[in-house]
Amino acid sequence: MECVFDATFSITARCPTTGDLGVAISTAAPAVGQRCPHVRASVGAIVTQSRTNITLGIKGLRLLELGLTPEHALGVLLDEDEGRDSRQVAAVDASGRCFGYTGSKCVGWAGHIVGEGFVAAGNMLVGPRTLESMVESFRRSEGELSGRLLTALEAG
Repeated sequence: MECVFDATFSITARCPTTGDLGVAISTAAPAVGQRCPHVRASVGAIVTQSRTNITLGIKGLRLLELGLTPEHALGVLLDEDEGRDSRQVAAVDASGRCFGYTGSKCVGWAGHIVGEGFVAAGNMLVGPRTLESMVESFRRSEGELSGRLLTALEAG
């Protein structure tokens, strides 16, 4: 029996103690680290997934650097994006403000959960439990942000 795993899920977060920013993502697509996560110290972290549009990450960080909120910055970029219905984007800025977006045409079960200082997002899932497990794990975890992100990803 062949097992095919195409699901994509991620967590984008900021540590309230250190201000560290980061993204952890799991997917079947190769070179995900080159296309999906966009992080700039003291500015923000953005992940673009589903039908990836790296422009959302690149331009999104520039707009965050100018002081726009994640919701405003990515809202403007998504308004201009003809493929937005097939996209998924999550962001957190250096202040901990968050934004999540899941287009109506993302494949499989797709959605996101915005929490205090983090966004969990996924598509091609069988249901919301993957994200719920990630959120529970992230909220319970302690220590450095990198370890907390990996713990959340493992829970997914």
